[in-house]
Amino acid sequence: MSQVTITWAVVNMTRVVSDGYVIKVQWTCAASAPGVQGAVNGGQDTYTNNPDQPGFIPYDQLTQDIVLGWVWAGLGDTGKADIEATLTAKVEAQLNPTTANGVPWNPTPAQA
Repeated sequence: MSQVTITWAVVNMTRVVSDGYVIKVQWTCAASAPGVQGAVNGGQDTYTNNPDQPGFIPYDQLTQDIVLGWVWAGLGDTGKADIEATLTAKVEAQLNPTTANGVPWNPTPAQA
């Protein structure tokens, strides 16, 4: 069985220009193995980087790891694991199909 690789990325953020307050994060989670892949895209409002709150991080000092921490916290206790498990199952199903399409006289039937 091939190893499924999970990759999370922040693809965009919306912020208030005057103070760097991040108001929305758009993210993607992709699962892949040789020749197959699956992905989930999402977005959420976030108020974690509020300039009036202790621990505020200026926009130009944010890293993808910091922002992904916000995303994962916003997904709840099992949200990140659930997304990763669903994508892993989809990739594994593509690697190990249980059905196929075709006709017996066609030497190369297409997989379902």
